[in-house]
Amino acid sequence: MSVIQVDLTTNGLMVPAFITAVPLKDYSIAVNNVSGILHPDEMAYFNTLKYERRQKSYLMGRYACKKVLSIYLNEPNLTAIEIAQGIFGQPTVRYFTREMPGISLSHDNSFAVAIAFPDTYSMAVDIETADEEKVEIMKLQLTVAEIEFSKSGILSEPLLCTLFWTAKEALSKLIKCGLTIGFTLLESKIQEKEFDKGFHITFKNFSQYQAQAWVVGNRVFTVAYPLKTEIDLTYEHIYKKLL
Repeated sequence: MSVIQVDLTTNGLMVPAFITAVPLKDYSIAVNNVSGILHPDEMAYFNTLKYERRQKSYLMGRYACKKVLSIYLNEPNLTAIEIAQGIFGQPTVRYFTREMPGISLSHDNSFAVAIAFPDTYSMAVDIETADEEKVEIMKLQLTVAEIEFSKSGILSEPLLCTLFWTAKEALSKLIKCGLTIGFTLLESKIQEKEFDKGFHITFKNFSQYQAQAWVVGNRVFTVAYPLKTEIDLTYEHIYKKLL
């Protein structure tokens, strides 16, 4: 598991963000060190969870968040950092500092990923594994234009539908409304990049934001952030250091 720094540049000003991916298969290792990971309030909640699937999702998600926040805040004690829930379930940071970093978290069936960034920015991350059985469900959240593009052939239909889904979910996290917003309002346009094996995404109704997405095997990894910002995250970072 690596934590990598990615630089964000806006109007010539560069600031760092940090991103990681934690394999869910390492849950047994993490649970044996749970007292060294969770804040006391998190531990109290963790102890109420009855099912291993939810325990794994909660612990590994917090672990991913804290790995990036530990570097961002220069705080080696993970238990000093608490990841609380916002009004729409989004992760929020509690720590002894006047300037709280932003945090975004996502899971698929193999990884928990997290990104920490300056609170002056708006960012979000999403990861999904393409599943042919979910294509028809995903299409219910796509516009006519998105459904037509999903048949373009630049990727398989399950991957393109998943790409649209991750873009919408990342944007919904970024604007802090989550799944409470109709996903058709988050209509996106995908443009294949001529380099870096990725895709650039813009949003019809949220033109102040953009996203970058990469396909690694049957998995789609997407980061959403402000339009006038550049991010130095690449396919090589994701393929070789994260997933």
